[in-house]
Amino acid sequence: MAEPKPVGAFEDYALYGYSLFETMWARGLKLWRADAHFERLVQGAAALSLEPPSRKRFFDRLAAHLALGQDRIARVTLAKTGGRWSNGSADGTELFVTTRPYQPVEPQPLHLHLSSRRFGVNDAWRCYKTGSRLGYQWVFDQARAADCHDGLIVDAGDCILETSTHNLFFMIDEAWVTPATRQGLLPGIARSWVMECAQVREDTISLNTLSRCKAAVATNAVIGAVPIERVADRALCLDLAKAWIETLGTREFAPIDTKK
Repeated sequence: MAEPKPVGAFEDYALYGYSLFETMWARGLKLWRADAHFERLVQGAAALSLEPPSRKRFFDRLAAHLALGQDRIARVTLAKTGGRWSNGSADGTELFVTTRPYQPVEPQPLHLHLSSRRFGVNDAWRCYKTGSRLGYQWVFDQARAADCHDGLIVDAGDCILETSTHNLFFMIDEAWVTPATRQGLLPGIARSWVMECAQVREDTISLNTLSRCKAAVATNAVIGAVPIERVADRALCLDLAKAWIETLGTREFAPIDTKK
């Protein structure tokens, strides 16, 4: 009798995290900055030697999974299939779409944990949303174990980069600053939106700089922008963070357009 093989268990994306993904909040068939998500996936595919989907395929697959009138979280994954452990199946690239209902909750001010783990300096792979996320997940799990919402990603030079699921903005002295992408971090969709809407400079932000930090905000494409109440053992000003978020305006959702 042939040995049973779990579906996908020996594919390169399952064994090695050889994949890219994008996560979006869909309001029925409307998405926020969907083109930016598609373009980032295509850029990542070029870097990882994956065959990118056409724009039509990307959005057709999304539309097929989104029920009209229902808010959902959608994840699009571009994965490397086949590989040396896959029993001879041909190498290829597959596009997967999964969704789950969006559960609206009032965004809570975040508490961020500082773990002992340090990441490599200027890691070029961190700028892509790949399936190789063991370090990020470990930081997240350690944060939850410490009764925090998320954890800081800090490099070996003690420079703050991001969290496991957010980009970061800090009010240091009187200016808003965000870690620079040249240090090796994800160029988030919401991060780009914030930098279009507000005066923000990119700079190196060391752990020591937190002593001069007055307020902080976290962003991602699902939550938008949310204030940070505490980083490690340092309490921050929620009023300053909330006031700054108000200046960013609202996010505009646009219908899926597969005809571009």
